[in-house]
Amino acid sequence: MKLVHVTGDILGCPPHVTIAHCVSADGRMGAGLAKTLQGYFNLRAQFLSTPRGVGYAVALRRGPRFIVNLVTKEHYYDLPTLADFEESIVNLRRFLRFNNIRELAIPELGSGLDRLNPNDVLNIINDLLKFEPVTVYMYHL
Repeated sequence: MKLVHVTGDILGCPPHVTIAHCVSADGRMGAGLAKTLQGYFNLRAQFLSTPRGVGYAVALRRGPRFIVNLVTKEHYYDLPTLADFEESIVNLRRFLRFNNIRELAIPELGSGLDRLNPNDVLNIINDLLKFEPVTVYMYHL
């Protein structure tokens, strides 16, 4: 894995690049980046019709890209645990391998509204993706 830090809006990434972000299993998508992506890509209906649970990585195709919804908590008002976050990254890794994904755009996963420690999040991402042939673009506003 190669990690590249990018200052800017994740929606500005190239249209072929897969985007991953955190959501709750209830599909609320009412705040933060989830709300923005829901408004832009209309994700909720398809997400809710897909089998999902905490720790899942639910991928939805939008044009040439996938939007991967990392389910890190049951309800929008919950806070995720690091264990649940880690499980979602394990499933993201499985998805990347299966679909031969080589470029991934992420925000500062779990570190905003979900209040996970950014250093813990980066350690999990580095540990689980370090041997993957993927470039991860981490977007910072």
